[in-house]
Amino acid sequence: MRATVNPRNNLAHCFCCKKNLNNIDLLITLDYDFRSAVALLERWLNEYQARQAKKARQAQQSGKARRRHDKRYIAHIITYHKST
Repeated sequence: MRATVNPRNNLAHCFCCKKNLNNIDLLITLDYDFRSAVALLERWLNEYQARQAKKARQAQQSGKARRRHDKRYIAHIITYHKST
């Protein structure tokens, strides 16, 4: 099977049989049974959500570190200008 997934409508298009398939139908075509297909999609969703949460936490921590650095830098500049 040669297929690609369209992210807009979340359908896979098979170039061999010219069919459009949803996620579960695609996995069933690849010899998964329904329960296994749903379990696999659930696992992939959980992994994706975990990666997104990790990225969000890292971005938040990076922002906090940057703000702390900016505050220290501004305090340093203020102290310098007060002393001159």
